Amino acid sequence: MSSDGDEDDLVATTIAFLAERGWSWERVDGVPELRFLFEGASGLTWPCFVHVEVDDQQWLFFSEVPGVIPPRDRQAVMTFLTRANFGMSIGNFEMDLDDGTVRFKTSIDARGVALTAGLVRNHVDANLGAMDVYLPGVLEVLAGTSPEAAIASIEH
Repeated sequence: MSSDGDEDDLVATTIAFLAERGWSWERVDGVPELRFLFEGASGLTWPCFVHVEVDDQQWLFFSEVPGVIPPRDRQAVMTFLTRANFGMSIGNFEMDLDDGTVRFKTSIDARGVALTAGLVRNHVDANLGAMDVYLPGVLEVLAGTSPEAAIASIEH
């Protein structure tokens, strides 16, 4: 792999990692993006995707909360996500306030460096671990639990 971090290197390293894990994935036509579903230890399943920003040489990994957050619940979920994000050292939750999409993001700036399987593994595992822990809390908030109580049940 070259050290210039071009799309082929970033995508190839990701594909090798996914194959090593035995995960099935799909490439999105015309976009440097790979998508797959993941089932966590919580028993919940969610969509994931890797996106490469070619011009900026950035590798981004996302786990998405299935579906979208209805407008009436966005404030409560946003409060929950802000509490979840506080003190998080790798990655963060984000919500599109226009359409209600919620996802957890980890990313790597690959300008001038080789993206390694170890870096991919560390960022994917941190991402999946955070989603597995906090997705049940998002669902609790959607079911009417206060954001504070949902966080307390996770971070006790």
